[in-house]
Amino acid sequence: MSQVSLGSGRVTDARTAAMLKEAQRLSKATFQYAQGSYTGFVGASGSTHDKGGAIDIRTIPLGTRAKKLEVLKALRRVGFAAWIRPYVPGLWGEHIHAVAIQPGGKNSVGVLSSGAHRQVLSYYAGRDGLAGNRVDPYAALKIAPRTWEQYKTWRDKPVVSLAQMKKVSAQTKLVQKALRVVVDGVWGPHKLRGRAVRGERRQRDHEPHLHGLHGVGTRHRRGGRNHQARRRRRDDRGRLGGVNHAAGRGRFCRPPRAVDAQRRSDPCEPSVRQGSRRLRHWRGRRHRHSRGA
Repeated sequence: MSQVSLGSGRVTDARTAAMLKEAQRLSKATFQYAQGSYTGFVGASGSTHDKGGAIDIRTIPLGTRAKKLEVLKALRRVGFAAWIRPYVPGLWGEHIHAVAIQPGGKNSVGVLSSGAHRQVLSYYAGRDGLAGNRVDPYAALKIAPRTWEQYKTWRDKPVVSLAQMKKVSAQTKLVQKALRVVVDGVWGPHKLRGRAVRGERRQRDHEPHLHGLHGVGTRHRRGGRNHQARRRRRDDRGRLGGVNHAAGRGRFCRPPRAVDAQRRSDPCEPSVRQGSRRLRHWRGRRHRHSRGA
């Protein structure tokens, strides 16, 4: 495995170097390495850095904790098993420890040492990769373990442009219109059109019907724009009476079956007592007892 220099005498394998470069791009940070790969046995790290794939990044140059967490998230996204190691007196200073997950996933050793591979297994299990095997303190980041190859597949997916989205939307509307025509031709009016028809029927059913009388025109609708009580106009005698009777608006007329109720053509229908001959218009007045036909 060829080695790539990271600067300051630190080296690692080419795949890990490419992963680090992408993590720097995502986090918009420049890494300073405390320890690279192929270092041999180190007292604080054991055999973790004996081979490739293991890196320690200094956290002091990163500054704030928010920036440290941003770098940690970037490392995990590109395929590292990474943790922030806090300061331990006499052992190590604060740093970010990262181990590159190999192409085969958690069961692939690849260029890793046995100690580094155990940390990858611990990362997949949701632990911290240390001897105490504690719970991962950064599990709240909710970044699933992945390999570098999986990340590149996701990153290199073709992006749908706005023009393509508009084209697809226009095609979808054409298909919907064609389907609506087919449905109307086979099963009748479209559902929305049916709702409009039902709305017209509902409005017709709610027309005022006063004691067998039907209103002609819209003037009889109380609350309407042309209603006399709403307009507050009275005739020469001070009554809220209807006007424009000559034009046939605002008048009341009886339904056909209500005329001459005692002389119905069907002998099976019982006779009905006919109301008063005089039809009075009581709108605009309050009476305790209603009158009318």
